[in-house]
Amino acid sequence: MVQLDFPSLTQVTISVYNQLGQRIISDNTLAARNNKVKVNLTRESKGLYFIEVNTPKDRITKKIYY
Repeated sequence: MVQLDFPSLTQVTISVYNQLGQRIISDNTLAARNNKVKVNLTRESKGLYFIEVNTPKDRITKKIYY
C-alpha cells in the first residue's frame, strides 16, 4: 500500500507503471484537504514501480520499491 497526502481539495489522476513502462493502475479521484489516497500494489510482483500523480497544477513522478 502506498499512501499519498494532499494539502487541499483537488482533482488528481494517479497512474502506476511497471519497469517496462506499462501502466498497471490508473485512477481518477477527488482528494479533499488533508485527504489520503491509497494505492494498492498487493496484487503486483515485488520490484520497482513509478507512481505518477497529476493535478491541475502539477505532475509528479516518484520511484518506489515494493
